[in-house]
Amino acid sequence: FEPDVICEIVKTIEDELYDVLELNPTVKGLEAFIKHHSKDLHSKHYLNLIAQRNIINLLTRESNITREVAKKVIRLGKAFKSTLTPLDSGYSEWMGFALKKINMAQLELLKLDLKEKKINKNAYAEEAETVWKAMREVEKCEVLCAPVKYSGKQ
Repeated sequence: FEPDVICEIVKTIEDELYDVLELNPTVKGLEAFIKHHSKDLHSKHYLNLIAQRNIINLLTRESNITREVAKKVIRLGKAFKSTLTPLDSGYSEWMGFALKKINMAQLELLKLDLKEKKINKNAYAEEAETVWKAMREVEKCEVLCAPVKYSGKQ
């Protein structure tokens, strides 16, 4: 293919993703987008990563997160993180996003385990503490990615 043809194909797919995100973003719609373009786009193509990030956001907006949803968030979050880490291993916005969603899903799983008596309160406390320690990495990302506020004379 000529570069112009490839650019046109990608632009068309970008427009389709934009429409999905603007009109009515749903997990099923975004998953269908990824599946539909699986032969055209590499699984780690930036358009698939954008779709995955939006799937994670939609899943974590639910008020009652199930075990299946939490596991899916962890799986997608880890895949998102593993794709981008070789490109940017620092404390970036995307790293903070991935870590926060993974950690929050892990906490949801712990709550469900405690509620279903799969673990006792002591085990819950220990494991939750480990997850909260991991949240310090999220804080570093948020601090480093926060807009800089200048004070003083300009």
